[in-house]
Amino acid sequence: MKARLIIAMAVGAFISIVLLAMPSVRHGSDAWGYLGAPGIVAIMLIWGPHGPVPSDILALALVWAVNAIVYSLVALGILTVLKISN
Repeated sequence: MKARLIIAMAVGAFISIVLLAMPSVRHGSDAWGYLGAPGIVAIMLIWGPHGPVPSDILALALVWAVNAIVYSLVALGILTVLKISN
């Protein structure tokens, strides 16, 4: 189980980095932008839709962390169902 968790966390972090690096996701002009929704929803719940975000770096870090957690859970579920890496 420990190996699955580590692999899932790495996959989630990688997906989150790729999503933040894609220009279409950052500008919301493509269907890929919906994949960044968990992090954006978290920012909106913390500061509101027009709220005072103290810094852009903090906002990006929170978006990345929330997306990484969400996609790590998805990857962990897939690895568990497929029983990959005991």
